[in-house]
Amino acid sequence: MKNKFILVILFSLILILFINLAKSEVYIWDSVNVDSNNNIVDYHGYIQFEDTTATMSGANTPININLWYIIQALPLVLNGSYGSVDWCNLTIQDEQNTFDNLGNILNVTDVVSSYYFGIGAVNSSVLSFSAKNKDSLIADLRCHYTDPRGLYYANILAGSFTTYMSSYECATCTDYSLEQLADMSAKNENITKNELSIFDNIQKVVDYNFQFWKIASWIFKIIIVIGSVGLIFAGVYFFYIFFSNLGKELSQ
Repeated sequence: MKNKFILVILFSLILILFINLAKSEVYIWDSVNVDSNNNIVDYHGYIQFEDTTATMSGANTPININLWYIIQALPLVLNGSYGSVDWCNLTIQDEQNTFDNLGNILNVTDVVSSYYFGIGAVNSSVLSFSAKNKDSLIADLRCHYTDPRGLYYANILAGSFTTYMSSYECATCTDYSLEQLADMSAKNENITKNELSIFDNIQKVVDYNFQFWKIASWIFKIIIVIGSVGLIFAGVYFFYIFFSNLGKELSQ
């Protein structure tokens, strides 16, 4: 129990340390929407930067957000009976906030960029943006399917994108995508769970060992008490026999 208490205190201190080091939060949502009326599949993404520093440094110090997209070679044939994808369009709405010296929002500006992809080879590139506190990116990658049945064919996306971003505390975080960082976080979480599981198993062995010796101690004490009581009766019986024999000898 004492060791568990120390472990809880240690993890609490580590958690407090990470909270103090936290500089910002980046919120990301994505979804796939199907427009059956227009035969369009929309890969939608929303990214927002939220400053969590006590000094609101994110109001004037932006982070870099890179959006990497890839469009398959068009037309993308979806089996002979399911038609094909003949064009895609990427639209990005960049919402930028302007702050005063006190960190209050003065104005919000929307900057919209649009990229059209027609018949051609595989197309991929990286688009760079900067985001300050409460800035956000809204991305929609819409692809047109010539046959309505192709909208759900094998869950194929003719176009997709992912995000890379940096933070104040990690200058090399742009080397990893969000998915890679999530995988790394999951692996670290599994390692922590395994280490805690090993600790729990060791603790259980110690507890079982303690219980064993506690039970053995009580058994030994009971044996000592029974032996002591037995010796008392044996001593009384010995003196009884001794005095009985002594009385017989004196009477002769």
